[in-house]
Amino acid sequence: MPTPENVKLPAVLLDTENQMLASGTVEFLFCENRGQFWPKDSTALDKILKCAATVQMSDMQTLKIRNRRRCAGLPPHFHFDLETV
Repeated sequence: MPTPENVKLPAVLLDTENQMLASGTVEFLFCENRGQFWPKDSTALDKILKCAATVQMSDMQTLKIRNRRRCAGLPPHFHFDLETV
């Protein structure tokens, strides 16, 4: 059975003004304070990498992200660190 931190969830990425950049799937690795995101439409991946500030899940919970970096793996996606308070 998967643990809560290796379950993939539907989510959206928001910019600093809370405007939606992309929808897709997120996976969190809380023990490592990071995660990864697979956008449904990867054609705007460069803009997503530059502007994404927050991941919002379907229950409206949001988590701030930083240090976004493209992954060479397929399908196109990126890794990020979770912002800690």
